[in-house]
Amino acid sequence: MSERLLGSRSRSSARRVAVTGLGLVTPLGDDVAAVFGRLLSGASAIAPIRRFDATGFALNHATELPSLNPEAWGISPREVHYLDRVQVMALVAAEHAVRDSGLDLPRQPLRGNTRPVPGRNRIGTAIGVSNSAYEPVAEALQRLQAGQVRQVSPHTLNQSRPCGCAALVSIRYGLRGPMLSQNAASATGALNLTAAFDAIQLGRADVMIAGGADSGVNPLCTAIFSQNLTGSRTGRCRPFDRARDGVILGEGAALVVLEDWEHATQRGARIYGEMMGYGLRSDALDMSVISEEAPGLILSIEEALEDARLTPADIRYINAHGTATRRNDVAEAAAIRTLFPGDDAPWVSGTKGQLGHLLAASGSVEFLIALLASRHDLIPPTGGLEEPDPECALRHVVGRPVAAPVAHAMTLSAGMGGMNSAIVVRGEKAPWTPAAD
Repeated sequence: MSERLLGSRSRSSARRVAVTGLGLVTPLGDDVAAVFGRLLSGASAIAPIRRFDATGFALNHATELPSLNPEAWGISPREVHYLDRVQVMALVAAEHAVRDSGLDLPRQPLRGNTRPVPGRNRIGTAIGVSNSAYEPVAEALQRLQAGQVRQVSPHTLNQSRPCGCAALVSIRYGLRGPMLSQNAASATGALNLTAAFDAIQLGRADVMIAGGADSGVNPLCTAIFSQNLTGSRTGRCRPFDRARDGVILGEGAALVVLEDWEHATQRGARIYGEMMGYGLRSDALDMSVISEEAPGLILSIEEALEDARLTPADIRYINAHGTATRRNDVAEAAAIRTLFPGDDAPWVSGTKGQLGHLLAASGSVEFLIALLASRHDLIPPTGGLEEPDPECALRHVVGRPVAAPVAHAMTLSAGMGGMNSAIVVRGEKAPWTPAAD
């Protein structure tokens, strides 16, 4: 390992951070056990785009959500009218996570409150979106171009603000702790988890609802990924495969409840596992180009290990960023080989070949999958991977899941602009019980 990255900072007296609630909204469903089971089985959500007419686009496949039922999760039709689609996803995922955690929280309307409910001053939110929401802005611009100035919705700003999801979840549950909304492109979900982790470790909060939500299934994102040559023209996402040709865009949300360990045990919460440490480092190279040497990712992994007080040998599974782009996969594989050499390297797999790239939600979805892999000692395969590229040589999980002890897992994320993250998790062991599909 290179120079010490945390300086004088010490976690010796810091609080442990438990994971006590899981919330998912994904193209493979919104039941956590069912989604994990579908990933283990190799199920894929990739299909031709239905949300808009993709005729004429170079990319015409995506992973779209099955129909949402917001009312089942406490979101009224009146509230939906004022919300963007991504905000609805975040609120549904938050309700999943809160119910799963067993936290006793109030619910208040998202609009029209004249007096706040009794609040929770030690509970906060850290939820990010990678870009301003496209659809409300596009609708407003269309009305402006048509000369319909008075028809521009006054709700456009609130619908499109990247911090909107964090604010709405805070409002829903009366949470007066820290309200954070970090942004780092595809590393956004991971970055918000680290911000929540710090808030708990530093004693600024006892509980944080954290993660990301996003959708790339719209005309603008599809056009951009068509033009920047990172999207798959074959309609398949094959991370680390010799025939890979790019990523598939998707949509979803993943939020988890992070909680001070003592606080969780005192209230008798079920603990899924522990977030143990993280690393965040920049490539400092380019807004789009990934360095083949992957300096930021290597430093992130080193920092995460140092933060968690572990060695490379302690990590038995790595959930890779795995975008299935030519350059990124080679760089990520090289970084992993640098720090985890030898025949006893950890197993590696990624989930974008099945779920698509959920943008800001990808880091938090993959955190959740890494945690479950450690909890159940079951590692999902890399969807779409059939013939590993020799340049991406790793201990890949191909075709079927691997049952192996996973004392600690690591999840990696990388965002355009050079942000890299590595998060270490440890699952509280429990047998795997498949959900009834």
